Amino acid sequence: MSIRTNPNKAVPTLLKRLATVEKQAELEDLKSELMKIKEVFSIVKKHEDALLDTLTIVDMYLRSSNIEKLIKEKKNICNTIRKSALTSLLPPAASLGESPRKTFQPEQKEVPPVYQFQGWEDFMERYNKLSHPSKSCFSFRFLLPNKNIVIKKRRIAYWWSGFIQSYWRPADDVVDELLNLQLIVSYGNDVVNGNRYIINPCILNEWVRPTLEEGYERYSKTLLFSREPFLALDKKKVKLSDDHWISIFNVGASYLDFESKWMARMKKLQTLHLGRWEDSPSLHIEVESEDFLNELRDQKDLRYLSLRGISRISIIPSSIVELESLKVLDLKACHNLETLPNDISSLGGTLKYLNMSQCYLLEKMPKGIEKLTELQVLKGFLIGSSTETPGTISGLANLIHLRRLSIRIGSDATKQTMEFEYLEKFINLITLKISWGTSHIKHNKDVHIVLPDQLEKLTLEGFPEEKLLGWYFKIEGHVINELCIRGGKLKTLEHDPRFKAKIVQLKYLKHFEDDKEKIKKLFPDMEYVEIKEVKNYDDFIGPYKT
Repeated sequence: MSIRTNPNKAVPTLLKRLATVEKQAELEDLKSELMKIKEVFSIVKKHEDALLDTLTIVDMYLRSSNIEKLIKEKKNICNTIRKSALTSLLPPAASLGESPRKTFQPEQKEVPPVYQFQGWEDFMERYNKLSHPSKSCFSFRFLLPNKNIVIKKRRIAYWWSGFIQSYWRPADDVVDELLNLQLIVSYGNDVVNGNRYIINPCILNEWVRPTLEEGYERYSKTLLFSREPFLALDKKKVKLSDDHWISIFNVGASYLDFESKWMARMKKLQTLHLGRWEDSPSLHIEVESEDFLNELRDQKDLRYLSLRGISRISIIPSSIVELESLKVLDLKACHNLETLPNDISSLGGTLKYLNMSQCYLLEKMPKGIEKLTELQVLKGFLIGSSTETPGTISGLANLIHLRRLSIRIGSDATKQTMEFEYLEKFINLITLKISWGTSHIKHNKDVHIVLPDQLEKLTLEGFPEEKLLGWYFKIEGHVINELCIRGGKLKTLEHDPRFKAKIVQLKYLKHFEDDKEKIKKLFPDMEYVEIKEVKNYDDFIGPYKT
């Protein structure tokens, strides 16, 4: 494999080839430099010529067995690798190349340079300027195993609830503080990926921080553990038995085994994140038994409960609705989940986030969702027959704080249960997603989606009709920032001309027939388009050009 053919595999390939000759020569320092850039190479600009040129030279010497020449130039090679990688460590920004898959910008904006930390003292000077909540938040984020993961501002607020006593302090405050001190940086300036951040790559650069990893992790653990007992589950299989934790996060365990009555012994638990912390289906997590959920009823201080992506949980017991302080309940992608509590209205005074999306075995919603008056995010709300849908869209319209809503339409949904005309009454809703579980929805005739005025993003998944505007399904006029359509039978984007969007994302459309000129005609105000796995189209992300 040529180094330039696949830059992402350049470093692992060189390390493998180096291993075959390291007994013949003193190449430990070169191996060390390659090991240092291994973790961060994926966030180095992929076509940084100086770095790739140097790696190509190393590859050439190794493949030709010219070890003598490699040893002679080793010092210069190490210096070049160090210098090139350091100056290339920018956040993943938009690529403006001519490849089939492009990233688009509203206008070409200059990406501010990333601050280059000079070492431990320089880092600590900035770190010590943080408020205590921001220190705790950053410390926790740094301790997660995948430090390169992109994090969303919205998730920051939920994850950090275990550290910040004033939990609902605006996430903007913490993010702005960390941004101003360059401890985190924006994930490019792509308009679709706004409000996403990564740790400053220079902090992850091991040759910039020879003492940073050991010193910082020791410092951060002391900070966290001394003030708020915090347990990070970082082994593949964990048996939980201690009883003095306030915050528990699963950062690497795949198999969770709870000692009998363990939950009942804990008195001050505030955060219990047992599920995935990355949105990756490859991360498998399962529990030995779901009995521990029954023991949660006495956790009066528990504010955050995440079971995201955990297997072998089929029932959420009624003990959950006795959690009088619960603000976040994340059940996303619990694929074995079949049953929720019959009534969850008792959480009405506290619950702000409820995620039931990708729980495909759920066939019925609990009663009382319309009484969760503090709810800001509701995902996975199922619409089926009248017996399966005790809550209604018209009832949800009373949730005046609701900002994000995703709806899943079951095969038994009827015109009476869909009630999409009531969506215009959601006075604070900014993102809406509607998913069809089957393409054979009954009684679609004269079903209307009437969008609220302030809506910014609309996602339609598994759309069952051939036209966006048709006899069976109508979206009335509205101007939104982003329209995303994923999967389904859609052939054309023909719609009410009053309906406009600036960003259009089309994904997994096997029957689509519109050409580029027609798309632009239908959306004259469109500035950007993303196309992925669409019939007769190459994948594309970028500013729209006819």
